[in-house]
Amino acid sequence: MLQLTKNQPNFLTKVLDNNIELIFLPPYSPELNPIERVWSFLKSKVKQFFFRTAEEFKEFVKTLLGEINKINIIQLKKLCSILI
Repeated sequence: MLQLTKNQPNFLTKVLDNNIELIFLPPYSPELNPIERVWSFLKSKVKQFFFRTAEEFKEFVKTLLGEINKINIIQLKKLCSILI
């Protein structure tokens, strides 16, 4: 998946010259963005707890992000894969 901007006119010419099919996504399409699925997964973990202080919340999120590869790796891989 490539994201093109107006600042890359030469790149677009190369893409078209090499018979690469461009698929344009809608302007707002979170269901096609893997990181949106990861944020949803993280929010579901945070919702399970009550934090008395901002510091408790901060430490929990730091730990969660640090251990994200260990937490239910199969589910996380499913969240990050896109079926088009």
